[in-house]
Amino acid sequence: METLLVDAAGVLGLQAVLHAEVATTAHRIRPDLAVRIGKSPRNIVGHVELKSPDKNVIHPGGLNQRDRRQWEGMAKLPNLIYTNGQTWIMYRSGRQHGDTIHLDGDLRTAGSRLRLPAASEAAFEAMLIAFFSWQPQPLTSMREVVAHVAPLCTLLRDAVHDRLDAEAGLPRHRRPFTDLASTLEVDLFPTTDDRDKRAAFADRYAQSVTFALLLAGSDTTGDDRALAGMSLHEVGRRLGAEHSVMGRALQILTDQVEGEFRDSLDMLVRVIDAIDWRSALVGEPGFHIHLYEHFLQEYDADLRKDSGTYYTPAPLVTEMIRLVDEVLATTLDCPDGFADPGVSIIDPAMGTGTFLTGIIDLVARKQSEGGNEGFRAESVQELASRLIGFEKQMGAFAVAQMRVGQMLRHLNARVRLDDMRLHLADTLADPWRPSQLFDRYGALWGPLRDDAEAASTIQRDGRITVVIGNPPHREQAEGQGGWIEKGSPGRGDPPLDAFRLHGAAGVYENKLKSLCTYFWRWATHKVFDQHDDHRHGVVCFVSTGGFIRSAGFQGMRSYLRRTCTEGWVIDLTPETKRPPLNSRFFPGVQQELAIAIFIRKQGERRDQLAPIHYTAVHGTRQEKEGQLHGLHINGPDWRTSRPTERAPFTPASHSGWDAFPALTDLIPWRKPGVKPNRNWVFSPSKITLHLRWDRVIQERNPAAKQALFKKTHSRTLDREAPPNPRPPPPRSPLS
Repeated sequence: METLLVDAAGVLGLQAVLHAEVATTAHRIRPDLAVRIGKSPRNIVGHVELKSPDKNVIHPGGLNQRDRRQWEGMAKLPNLIYTNGQTWIMYRSGRQHGDTIHLDGDLRTAGSRLRLPAASEAAFEAMLIAFFSWQPQPLTSMREVVAHVAPLCTLLRDAVHDRLDAEAGLPRHRRPFTDLASTLEVDLFPTTDDRDKRAAFADRYAQSVTFALLLAGSDTTGDDRALAGMSLHEVGRRLGAEHSVMGRALQILTDQVEGEFRDSLDMLVRVIDAIDWRSALVGEPGFHIHLYEHFLQEYDADLRKDSGTYYTPAPLVTEMIRLVDEVLATTLDCPDGFADPGVSIIDPAMGTGTFLTGIIDLVARKQSEGGNEGFRAESVQELASRLIGFEKQMGAFAVAQMRVGQMLRHLNARVRLDDMRLHLADTLADPWRPSQLFDRYGALWGPLRDDAEAASTIQRDGRITVVIGNPPHREQAEGQGGWIEKGSPGRGDPPLDAFRLHGAAGVYENKLKSLCTYFWRWATHKVFDQHDDHRHGVVCFVSTGGFIRSAGFQGMRSYLRRTCTEGWVIDLTPETKRPPLNSRFFPGVQQELAIAIFIRKQGERRDQLAPIHYTAVHGTRQEKEGQLHGLHINGPDWRTSRPTERAPFTPASHSGWDAFPALTDLIPWRKPGVKPNRNWVFSPSKITLHLRWDRVIQERNPAAKQALFKKTHSRTLDREAPPNPRPPPPRSPLS
């Protein structure tokens, strides 16, 4: 095959260089050959995937499970020849390009008699010419960008994973990339989830490089600054002029290993270079808003779900910002709201910067509406010093920088993006933990070290007036709460304990083990607890709404009523769990959701419980948006919730219902019942259950078996489960 392709290119007057990929038995999409033309720096033109001669490549989706999974990824590559040596098909981004070519004769026995039918000669030549002369087409929409970039990010991820696997059995001195990965995952890619470390690092590496290049590409204008004409170190240097953290990260990630992943990186650079940023932004003003969420959905839908990454709809963001602005002006003696010089703001999970850009827009609009057009830029410049964002996913962080930078340029604000307080940081990480990475490598890490220390300083000592945002929506997140969940050595009990009752209700408090609750506790600690002399503070989140009425959140409700001065709760899903799809603000989220605003005002008496005001929005999503728009902090739509410390935040009953004894008062012993924590064990059909069980038992691939079983913290394939009271114990683990 290599001889054929090289000779064919020579006949066409081209010099083809082929790179064979590392063979792997894993379910990864890497094609067998990468093809380059000539000697220019970014000259990769496409890939070739080889199947054995006995495989039918005309219907690749019908191959065995491994081939089918590979094909699902490779089908999205921009220029691919898919062949078993006898049948040739070329695909571009999943669509067949040109004719299907069949060679005459048996590939294994024909030898020199293997021939092209005369009728196919022109078509085969056209296929090779088209393949060797491939150029990326201009990408002018977000859909096109995501469709072309996400598969290449996957290709890079798989190349990184394969490299880590290849080094796994080698002596330590021959594992340079593994050592780099171990170093980087300490601070640059901190993680507390239970994913395989190699898989997690490969994913973070690929996303980080991809979005650093996207950020660099969005800043270039004209062919003289095209990425393809620069080394990645030079790309990082230029990127660092305005985005120091992302620029240095790109250099660190690629300086020592660019050759290892040259094919994947070069194809990624060529495609990103083809993005027509000006046309894309003109055609889709919200391009940056949706980019990361749509990227994750295309790149890895399961990862998006596991990370709790959901774009916050603009109407929710706008109304939350407006209501907090009202609270600041009418309740907390800040008449200019977010524009007040004494108000410091942070979004601790800023994602792509939706809330931060919304606040900038509000301040700019208020200045313009007041006839102060000339002071608009100055107001934004002053606001920039008080606006803080934390984000630990480098892809989302890069998009946030794109969006904020674009907005600052649009408003003619004289603020360097590098001067803004946007930090690549894990909000829940222990800010008192010494940074081993930066201690070991000193000045080499420059901007990354400075950024990490600036974020830690804010976490340890910064005085925050407003925490606002949309924390990650992920339940069963035990072990991912950082110092909020586990505490910090020598600093007392974990902050999450303030949300616990440690009594009879404690049986339900496993519900507190969610990312959303960890962020709630981080925010309330930061605003209400950290500084006794703090003048005032606001916490406003849109989050899962279990805290409104669930028994597991009695301690959280008690804390908020005892600590705060006043609170407002907007129930976004009064339909409770699994509301109708047309009523959801987040189509992919089935849980109850709520917007909550809690404040503390200095000088208010704290010998009584804070009043909590409740309202709900009903109907379709559009109807709910209209109701939100008409809602005001001092308006008539609120009802006062039950006045007792642990009671739900729902309104008190107008009848005598609240005076009746609770069922738990009459029957105090209670258990949550059977909780298998997996759905596949439920079915009304005995046959279906047997089929599912047999599939789990018979699966031989460990990763696939683990996915079918749905591993949880307490139930894994290699752990013996305690027996039920009557049946005999199992003889061995499932694996």
